[in-house]
Parts: sequence; structure tokens; C-alpha cells
Amino acid sequence: MIILDEIQNAPKALESLKYFGEEVPEYHIIAAGSLLGVTIHEGVSYPVGKVDLLDLYPLNFREFLYAMGEKKLADELKTKDYSIMLVCWGH
Repeated sequence: MIILDEIQNAPKALESLKYFGEEVPEYHIIAAGSLLGVTIHEGVSYPVGKVDLLDLYPLNFREFLYAMGEKKLADELKTKDYSIMLVCWGH
């Protein structure tokens, strides 16, 4: 797995996604760019058809627990009874 973070800061890295998709499809590539939509550089080709776009949003800890299927623990977090939380985690 190759992770390219803030890919908008390296214009040629965006172009490289087409290479990875065509020449070495066994590699798993993750490219993230917080400003990618506003900083596409002139003269840099976008790898159309080679990119799956996802919009990701931050989670707070309780939202993370719900997403991981830990509903009981997330609900207990609301009560602030931390002794119950230890039981939920099996300690």
C-alpha cells in the first residue's frame, strides 16, 4: 500500500495515479488532499477513470465507537459512568 498525503502539493504525483492503475494494478494507492479540488495545477493531467473519490469527514470518539459497532460503550460514554465502561470492554 502506498499513501500519498496532501497530493496537491506534488502535481506530478497526481499524474502518477494513472501509471499505478495501468502498470502496477497490484499496488493499492491512497491519495489524500485537503485542498485537492481547488489546487489542480495547469499542465497536469487528471487520471480520469482511474480515481474513486470519497469525501471523508472527521468523527468524534463517540461517533467512532458507533461506527465500530460499539453502541453500548458509546451510549455509556454519555452517562460519564466510567466504571460501567470498563465492564463494557471486558476489564
